[in-house]
Amino acid sequence: MRKIQAKQLGDIFYEMTYVKGSLRNDYSGGVCIGFRFNLDNPPLALGGMAIDFKLLLDGNEMSPDKVWIMQDQHGRNAGTISEAEPFTFEVGAATEWSVLYPGGLTPGEHTLVIVTEQYAFGKIYSRFTIKDQVADIQEPCLTKTGPFDRPLALSNDTSFTVLNWAGDLSADWNWWGLVTDNGGLYSPPARYIRHLKWQLRKGEGQEAYPLVRFTERANHLPGRLEAFSRFDRLTVDRKVFMSPADAAVLTRFTLTNHGDGTETFELIADVEAMLVPYGLLGVKAKQFKFRQTEGKLIMENPQLPYVAVIACDAGCTASFGSEYQGADPRVQLRIPCEIAPHSSLTVTVVLTGDPEHEAAAVETATRCLTQAGELFVQTAGSYRDYLQETAAAYTGDDELDRAFDFAKLALKLLKFNHPEIGIGICAGFPRFPNYWSRDSAWTAFAYLAIGDVEFVKEVLLNFISLQLKEDRPGAMAGDMPTVISGPGFMHQTSWGGSAEGVLLQAILFREYVQAAKDTEFARAYFPSLLESVNWALRCDRDGDGFLEHGIVGDVSTSQAFTIPDTQWMDHIDRRKSGNDVQGLYWHALRSASDVAHLIGETEFALKWRTLADQVEQQYEDAFWYEDGAYYYDRLLEDGTPDPTLRPNYAVNLMFSTLADPDRVKASLEKLEAAEVTTPFGVRTRSAADEGNGYDPSSYQEGAVWNLTTGWVALAEFNAGRPEQGVAFLRMIASRILDEMGMAAELYRANRPEPLNGCFLQAWSVGMYVWCLMRYHREISRFIQSESNR
Repeated sequence: MRKIQAKQLGDIFYEMTYVKGSLRNDYSGGVCIGFRFNLDNPPLALGGMAIDFKLLLDGNEMSPDKVWIMQDQHGRNAGTISEAEPFTFEVGAATEWSVLYPGGLTPGEHTLVIVTEQYAFGKIYSRFTIKDQVADIQEPCLTKTGPFDRPLALSNDTSFTVLNWAGDLSADWNWWGLVTDNGGLYSPPARYIRHLKWQLRKGEGQEAYPLVRFTERANHLPGRLEAFSRFDRLTVDRKVFMSPADAAVLTRFTLTNHGDGTETFELIADVEAMLVPYGLLGVKAKQFKFRQTEGKLIMENPQLPYVAVIACDAGCTASFGSEYQGADPRVQLRIPCEIAPHSSLTVTVVLTGDPEHEAAAVETATRCLTQAGELFVQTAGSYRDYLQETAAAYTGDDELDRAFDFAKLALKLLKFNHPEIGIGICAGFPRFPNYWSRDSAWTAFAYLAIGDVEFVKEVLLNFISLQLKEDRPGAMAGDMPTVISGPGFMHQTSWGGSAEGVLLQAILFREYVQAAKDTEFARAYFPSLLESVNWALRCDRDGDGFLEHGIVGDVSTSQAFTIPDTQWMDHIDRRKSGNDVQGLYWHALRSASDVAHLIGETEFALKWRTLADQVEQQYEDAFWYEDGAYYYDRLLEDGTPDPTLRPNYAVNLMFSTLADPDRVKASLEKLEAAEVTTPFGVRTRSAADEGNGYDPSSYQEGAVWNLTTGWVALAEFNAGRPEQGVAFLRMIASRILDEMGMAAELYRANRPEPLNGCFLQAWSVGMYVWCLMRYHREISRFIQSESNR
C-alpha cells in the first residue's frame, strides 16, 4: 500500500497547535510572576466547549484559578470554567495561556498537560501534552496571531516609526473617512516615507507574496517588534527596532531554509517616498530624485531639503536602475537571496533620514548597518532598564499587570528630547509629536507615580520657561503655552488656547515638589506659580466666582484649523463655565496653597486654601442637578445650567473634599449606567441623547475616550468604590492588550474601533498607570478578595 502520510495524526495535531519555543517565564516589574505559552489551535482536536479543566506541570496539578486563557482578545480565568459557564474553543482559534507561578519555571525542559472535560461527553477527558525548554528573559511579551495590519509605534528621543504588526512600515489610518497610510519614519516635523512593505518572490515572473499575508504571529517586546512568516519550507523571522540615538529604523531578517533543496528568491521592498512635513497629510510632493549607489537608495524632494536613505548589507537593485527624477514616489528595492538546505541567512535593512544633509543621512545609514547587532542590544536593554528602574505594581491580576508593563513601555516611547522644542511628553503618535500643556500634565502624573521625577522636572521647566510675562492679544500674563511646537509642525507654539493647561501645570508643580521633596525648586519657581494663580483669578471674567473659557481674539493652536472652545473638548462649545474647569480651579488653588505653606508663604497659603473651599462649595450649590442626580455640564452665558450628561464632572470627584457622599454615589452610578458606559469605556455624551446631539462616531459628542474612562476610575477609587474602579481600569487594560501595547485616543461608542485620532495617546496610557499606582493597595486588596470568593 502506498504511504500517503508518514506522521501520526497526534503528531500533526501537536505540530499545528503548540507554538514551539513559546514557553517562557513571565516578568512584571522585574519580578518573575509565572509563565506563559501559546497555541495556534485549540487543545481539543475537534474544538468545542470545555466544562472542566486541569493543567498539570511536570505531573503536578495547578490550581485552575491561577490560569488565564486569552482567545480573540478575550481573557478567561480557568477557575471559572464550569458546566454552567463553559469555555468555547473556537475552530482554528489561537490562545495564549498565562499561569501565575511565583518564581517561574526552573531552567530546562518541562512537561505541561492540558486536561479538558468536554460538554455532553460525560466523564471523558481530552489530554494535550506539551514538552519544551523554558525561555527565561526578564521582559514582558505580547503575542498576536493577527490581524497584522494594525499599527504600532517605536521611538527614540527625537524620532519615531509607525509600522504594522507584521513589521512593514505601513499602517492604514482613517482620517474622517479618508483612509491613508500612516507608516514610515518620522523625525518631526519631517516624514520621510509613506510606507515600506515587504514581499517575497521565488522566481522571475512569479507572483510576489506580501509578508503581511503570510505572517503567523508577532511579538511586541521592549523596544522592538518580532514577526514570523512561513512560505512552505522557508521561514522569515524579522526584528524591527530603532537606533537608540539616530533617526533610523532597522529591520533584521533571519531567513531559514528547512527543506532539502536550495532556496532561491528575492526579498522586495515596496517603497513610497513622502519627504514632506508630517502635518501635510493630504499633500504629495510632485517631484522626486532617486539614485542608487553602493547598496543604498537615496531619496530627495527638490522642494525641501529632506533626504531619506535605505541601505542594505546584501546586494540590492532598484526598479528604476541607477537614477530617477519624476513625479512617481514609488520604487522597489530587490534583494536576491540563496540559502542552502537546512541553513539560514541574515539580511539587515536600515531606513534613515535627515532634514537637511544627504551626507549625514548616508553616514547614519552606513554606521547603523555596521553596528546593527550592538544597536539591537542597546535598544532592547534601554527599554528593559526602564521597566526595572521605574516603580513596579503587582496586583495579582494577570490582565492588569501585563497592561501596566506595556503602558510603562508606551510612556517611554513618548519621552522626547527634541533639538527644536526641548524635553517633553509627545501627546500622541502620529499626529501630536509635540507638547500640549493639558496632555503633558495629565500624563506627567503617571511618570511621577513610577518615579521618573527628573524627567517631569524638565517637562515643568520647559513650560515655565515659556510662561507669558505680560498680556498679548488673545492671551494673558501667566498663561502657559497651549502647545510647545516647532515652525514646521502641524500645530504651532501658542497661548490662549487651553482653559485647563495652567491649572493642571500648577497641580503638577505641587505633585512634583512632593514626589521629589524638592523644596529648592518650590522656592525658585514660586513666582511662576503665583503668576499661574493670578492668571486663573483673571479668568473669572464676569465676577460670578467661576472661571470662563473660550476663544478671546484671534487664537488658534493649529496651522490647519481653528477651535471653538479652549477646554479639553475643544471641538465643541461648552462655554461659559465647564464643570471640570471649576474642579481643576479649586484643586490648583489647593495645590498652590500647599506649596506656599511648604516654603513659608503663609499669607498666600491661607488665602488660596480659603478661596478653594469657597469655589468648591459654590460649585456644589450651582452645578448639582437634583432631578437628574448628577452634575450639570456647564453654565451658559446667562448663567443657566446645561443638563447634558457628560463624564466631565468625574474630574471634580477625583479631587472633591466637600461633596455630599450621597451625591457622589448617585452621580457615579449615573456614569456607570449603560447610557454612558460601554463594555470598553466611557462615552463623551449620554447615548440617551441620540437624535439630539449624541453620535457614537463623533469626536466629542459620543465617542469613547480612555481619558474619560480613567477619570471615572479615579473618581470611583476616591469615593471608596474599588470594585467599580477596577472595572473601569480593566476596560483600559483590555484596550492596551488588544492594541499590542498601544492605547488609542478614542473609539466609536458602538464598537471598540479606534476612531480618527492617534493610535497611541499619552493620557490614555498615563491615566492607567497613574490610577493603578495611586490606588495600588486598594486594587490589590480587591483582587485578593475577588480570588477568595
